[in-house]
Amino acid sequence: MGGFIKVTLRDLKNKLTTRTISTFHLNGFLADYKNILEGDIEGLIINNEVDKEVEITKSSHHLLNMNTPFDYGYVFIDRVKKKVFFINNYDSISYFDNFSFEKEKYELLKKQNYIIKIGKNDRTEKIDIRKDYVIRDFREYKKLYSAMPYIKEITIFDVPVEEVTTMESVLDKLMIEREKPENVVKNRDENGELIFNFNTDMVITELNDWTMIEGNRDMEHYQLLFNHLMSENLLSEKEVIEWENEIKELSL
Repeated sequence: MGGFIKVTLRDLKNKLTTRTISTFHLNGFLADYKNILEGDIEGLIINNEVDKEVEITKSSHHLLNMNTPFDYGYVFIDRVKKKVFFINNYDSISYFDNFSFEKEKYELLKKQNYIIKIGKNDRTEKIDIRKDYVIRDFREYKKLYSAMPYIKEITIFDVPVEEVTTMESVLDKLMIEREKPENVVKNRDENGELIFNFNTDMVITELNDWTMIEGNRDMEHYQLLFNHLMSENLLSEKEVIEWENEIKELSL
């Protein structure tokens, strides 16, 4: 994964904190619902901004702290209106990929209480993958675990889960539904292997009091965010021009 995205926090005092960060953080602090919805994410955004002198061409320096898209996307967290725009070409916040929740891996992790060891010999360290990001393979566990206190509805194969209580209750339901004949072939290749992709097998469709808008870096999703920012009077004249240019470019 390489590249950059813009991230903005609008806090409850209407203050905007905007920085350009590496897309790597879509797997890290931006894959944590608590960070996004109520945690001290302002510090994380500031502390992880790119080194513009090393990583960004000088012609783009003026764009880094503007409330406009940059490179691969824009994550805008609006705590006043309780909306999150998660727009990028890399990762999803509401959708989950099949690879991470492969049955044998899940059963093993459950037996280990989601604790894995990293390192070698006497330098091994125990990590709880529900609480710490280690590698992409386990990202979805941390994301789902962090989302549980906020989920109002989650669907598995387009069917709402009746009681969203614990991460295990949701994943156990996923394992059962995935084995049903009508669902088996949906996300497997000709050899029966799970296809690595984000899909609609399991989707957080509704949060308590919050709205998630997400999608790829395209004209449709940027237009939704631009409209929101305009309606809230959050853009300067220069930022409006940058937005219009970006949307125009994507429409070509």
